[in-house]
Amino acid sequence: MKKAGQHWMKTAVIGCCVMMTACATQRVEPIALPELVLPAEVFQPCQIATLPDQPTAADLEEAYMLRGLQILRCDAARELAVTALHTERRMGRQTGRQ
Repeated sequence: MKKAGQHWMKTAVIGCCVMMTACATQRVEPIALPELVLPAEVFQPCQIATLPDQPTAADLEEAYMLRGLQILRCDAARELAVTALHTERRMGRQTGRQ
């Protein structure tokens, strides 16, 4: 003699197995990691002033000042790129992916 609940128990176990198998075969689409948009200046090569063939004292002073400005611009662009990279990585870690 079979117990009354055995038929329903077998049906429930089979049903659970079918549902788990269906869930296991579904593909989960990966989420896109955030990307920051950088200004064009970050991708431009740094420029450096050069002296003419026969430099004067004024040429030297001008190049000295101009090079200082160019170095500051280049360093600011580099810092922006590095900050963006670190921010993207941190955002990636927060989403659970890298």
